[in-house]
Amino acid sequence: MMENRENYAMSQIDNFLDIKDVELHFILNNAYQHSSHIQNAFWQAQHYYANVSEEQNTLLQQNSILYSNIKNHIDIATLQSQTITRIEQDTAFIQQLNKALTFYSESDDFTWSLRTNKMESILSGAKQLLLDENAFTQILQGHIPEGYDNTPPSVVILGDENSIYGNSQLTYLSGAILEVHLSLLDQESQIQDIQLSDYNNWIDQSALVHLTPIPECVDLNQVSAAFTDNFSFYFSDEITPQGLVFIHSGYAFGGYRDELRYQDSKELGPEDCSSWIAKIVNSEISFSTIDELYTYRMGLPEDERGYVDSEWLMSDYVKTMDVLEPLFIDDPFDIQPGQIFAFRKFDSPEHENSAGFSGHTGVVLGVRENGNVVTLSYARNMPDIEGFGLLEFPWESTAEREMMFFDVKQKAISLNDVLSDNSILAQDSLHAIESYQGYLPDILNPLLLSNTEIVVLA
Repeated sequence: MMENRENYAMSQIDNFLDIKDVELHFILNNAYQHSSHIQNAFWQAQHYYANVSEEQNTLLQQNSILYSNIKNHIDIATLQSQTITRIEQDTAFIQQLNKALTFYSESDDFTWSLRTNKMESILSGAKQLLLDENAFTQILQGHIPEGYDNTPPSVVILGDENSIYGNSQLTYLSGAILEVHLSLLDQESQIQDIQLSDYNNWIDQSALVHLTPIPECVDLNQVSAAFTDNFSFYFSDEITPQGLVFIHSGYAFGGYRDELRYQDSKELGPEDCSSWIAKIVNSEISFSTIDELYTYRMGLPEDERGYVDSEWLMSDYVKTMDVLEPLFIDDPFDIQPGQIFAFRKFDSPEHENSAGFSGHTGVVLGVRENGNVVTLSYARNMPDIEGFGLLEFPWESTAEREMMFFDVKQKAISLNDVLSDNSILAQDSLHAIESYQGYLPDILNPLLLSNTEIVVLA
């Protein structure tokens, strides 16, 4: 079977030349040819990371220009010291903010990305990078540090130890570039002062950072008297009177659900696993893996169903989750590309009467011969895993984890019809195609044809 897979993969138009694992190579090419909604998912990943790389390079070019204007007046060691001091100050501010947030009860006013921000870890990673004098000098002079390569791979493998993609190294690099850039602008500069010529509004178009609101009930003067004036990542304008700009590589817990500033979508905004899947299946409401669990259990006979929240049964999520049809898998090779997978974790083997404490979801790309399911998803487990890419999981449930698979109830319509739809995915795709049509790799250009079919919900 392995030889057949290799021959098949090598006989096809190859989008994944840099993947050396023959079995994975076959799975990816087979999934790519399976349906246009998988092609669209791959394109989203490639498009996002191309923008990350381009944005990093643009900031580096600006660093080089700014440094050339001052290099005769200040030495590199002094600039390095000033930048490290800035990072330490920013770290103290984010620690103070995060501590203050713990005193507020959960409410709709607090975004998940604010409550679960990882800026302290990101700033720590950026600091460690910039403590290396050679790395600092290279970033200062507009170069990617030695040992780093920010050229995106054809597909990101989450947890890859041989790349800065798929782990937190990419995020740390973005943080280091930004902190050096801010130091070069001015010692009092903040993220809001960054202006890049290729962007109408850098904050709202950025692939590196995202602005999330800090509710006005949070008195930032009580957090720190100097917070609004001296924290590099504080932001304020008419739409967002007070906000946190956080650095990311595609993932943020909660995505940007229900954020007023981006109610019409943000093309390069962060996602989490379920916020992205909700868009992929064209759901009217962003759902979570708890909703997938309840939907899956409702497909079981009543005497096997286990716990399903009675309030959930009366909610709008029941209708929303009708887009997914539970599949009860006995053979891993019945799992097909384009299906949705999910799991919930439990702290006890007796989990029928529980909804669990965490979960994950993604798009199925295929199954390895050992039964591992290859998936595409957003995920984060810093510093080892972070971003938008491939993850593998054993297909069977265990005492601590309940695996679920779903078909998407769908129909095929023309791309033009999709782009006239009001869905978030349609809006994102239309904006991206209008902005980046000239950039798309040739292999993806057929997706732009009006008679191309793309999978959406019935």
